[in-house]
Amino acid sequence: MTKKTDLWRTPPQIIEYVKNRFGEIQRDLCASSDDAVCSFYYDVEDDFLKQRVKSFEMGSTGFLNPPYSNPLPFVKKAIEFGRGGMRVIMLLNMDTSTKWFELIASNASLIMPIIGGRLAFLSANGEAMKGNNKAQVLIEFSPYFLGAAKWEPIHISEIYKSRPK
Repeated sequence: MTKKTDLWRTPPQIIEYVKNRFGEIQRDLCASSDDAVCSFYYDVEDDFLKQRVKSFEMGSTGFLNPPYSNPLPFVKKAIEFGRGGMRVIMLLNMDTSTKWFELIASNASLIMPIIGGRLAFLSANGEAMKGNNKAQVLIEFSPYFLGAAKWEPIHISEIYKSRPK
């Protein structure tokens, strides 16, 4: 069952931060035609969870802001894509008590908790939302990564440049 918050869109400031930090995004792995962050995207019909890494995706950077009501299958698929040769940058709630975060901690190359404030998501129709009561984290799954994840907090002011620290 889809929750209303599953349809919240990624704030454009996050996309700009990701592009500045990791380079151009070539694949949006969980999007719609209304909110895709690049020209190649998987929507509900394409179903990212049923996809396999293709040769044209290897070496590219994918962005993933999945439905938060059940992130576990998306985390597993992001790990698979990372191992298959695609860099995947994922945005999720910061919840270290979950099974899916345990998988992140043991498979991600970089874990970036967003500190000092909360993201302002957009509604399904693109309007600014209030009421985000969770902290978020950016996660990087690097191609062929083996080792322990590096933790690197990001202050919210790095994302929203106009907000004071």
